[in-house]
Amino acid sequence: MPDFDQAFPVGRDGWLVVPVVGRRGDPIEDLREGIARAVATEAGIARTRRCQPDKSGHDVIDRLQREAKARSKEGVLVIFDEMGNLLRGAVGEGTDIHFFQDLAEAAGRCEGRMVVLGILHQAFEQYAARLGWDVQAEWAKCRAVLWIFRLLRQLMR
Repeated sequence: MPDFDQAFPVGRDGWLVVPVVGRRGDPIEDLREGIARAVATEAGIARTRRCQPDKSGHDVIDRLQREAKARSKEGVLVIFDEMGNLLRGAVGEGTDIHFFQDLAEAAGRCEGRMVVLGILHQAFEQYAARLGWDVQAEWAKCRAVLWIFRLLRQLMR
């Protein structure tokens, strides 16, 4: 598959795959732990170290970007399975949904070396259906950014 090989080149370093299975907890902490597990299972010396955790999750995004840049041709693939549970968890924990928007924007700046895949079983806005109108409007903005990055990637191919 030439298109796949071009999108996901393989060199000496390999892609860091960070799987996160959604649960109703803090999605930032789940991703932080997922990165630590993925880095720990790689052969050799870790390319990056944990930063001081912060509630906004910028330490997580920074580490993902550093991991992507530390690889020769490859990057980082983050897979959120059951992302709906993470979105529900964000609501329950009071986590700022903008974390996912910031993550998508960071991936967009990594020139294809950071790919974030979220698997949802229903429409994005369904996860915000029981929230107030003001929160639903914020989620709609985040969803728009995620879709824009998806559309730009398709157009750039």
